Amino acid sequence: GSFLAVSNGRSVFAFLLDSAKSNDAHDPSNESPPSALEVTPIQVQLPSKLRRVNATALHFCGNVLFVADSAKRQIHMIHLKDETGGENIDEESSELSMLTFSIPKHQQTKDVELPIQSIHTTSSGKYVVAMSRYRNHGIHIFQKDGNNGSAIYKHHWTIPSLGGFDARPAALTFMQKKLLAIATYQSHIYIFDLENKKLSPWSETNGFPIQSDTWTMDSICLRDFPTRLMCRNGSQLIMSSFGTFSVIDTNQPIPEFCRFVPEKHIRRRIYRKPVPLDIAENPWLQPRVSKPITDEDEESNDEDEEETDANEKNKDKTSEPDPDTISRACTVCLQYNNILHMNFLGHNEMVVVEQPWLDVVETLPDPLQRRVYGCN
Repeated sequence: GSFLAVSNGRSVFAFLLDSAKSNDAHDPSNESPPSALEVTPIQVQLPSKLRRVNATALHFCGNVLFVADSAKRQIHMIHLKDETGGENIDEESSELSMLTFSIPKHQQTKDVELPIQSIHTTSSGKYVVAMSRYRNHGIHIFQKDGNNGSAIYKHHWTIPSLGGFDARPAALTFMQKKLLAIATYQSHIYIFDLENKKLSPWSETNGFPIQSDTWTMDSICLRDFPTRLMCRNGSQLIMSSFGTFSVIDTNQPIPEFCRFVPEKHIRRRIYRKPVPLDIAENPWLQPRVSKPITDEDEESNDEDEEETDANEKNKDKTSEPDPDTISRACTVCLQYNNILHMNFLGHNEMVVVEQPWLDVVETLPDPLQRRVYGCN
């Protein structure tokens, strides 16, 4: 990252990060830590039109900065120059060429205009995705047309509605080069083939929109909703919420039950299947027939009661799902809570940022009045 872009709700600022090591030489024999890296931000003078944008989302793809203007439903794209000369770039310079492409308007069910929540691009910059919280027409895909020198983005596709009110998009990420994974507020995941404008084979097996009987019976995000979606190795999706994160292998179908880590946790809820009310499969639901009771019937009833008690004890011991039905295709981690951020530092290294509630409580001032329970 050579650039930094920020917005205060009224203006957009861009900075070139000039990094240099400290002049103090570090002695290897000295046990003190080496000198820190000094970073000097150099402000880049953006065009006046871009500086006055009320940006709701910012995104970098190399040296290209994408700025979302939700008020005008536009996305501005500008190429920044990576130089460390220390001089500001003139705003009238032709080197900072800015391009603008608009998001198509669709008839929404509500009059409230929702802002553009995030911008995502592929590593090559071929596709640009703008996501908002709309239930219908909330995700728009743009495709690059032309070479890098005179490339422009044209509207390629708008993702259709993903279901009901709770099926609004919550997070998304790119998989490989042309696959887009979308997580909804219901913790459902859809994978779309952007090149062919259709569902991937993995999502076709789950159906569209996803029904409850075609998805896992475990609550992947518990009572939360997805806040971040990441891809690993081109086939594994990591979906995080405030209190959990799950790893889903798209090379396998979604399992009936997920694997939990750790296996026994206070926040884990065990799913219990409802008793099917089918008379054909459950003869005991049929109407009873009255008949005289004999001694043989009493002996058989005692044996049936003993067998029923044994079966109930076995059911209590096996309240958890059968291990054979639990698949590693979906693993839910409950080890962390109050997650603020997650990202990869390397191929097999991930960082998780937590904010425990007790630390927040300690920063609060003392109460003006404390009422003790049980006392007047």
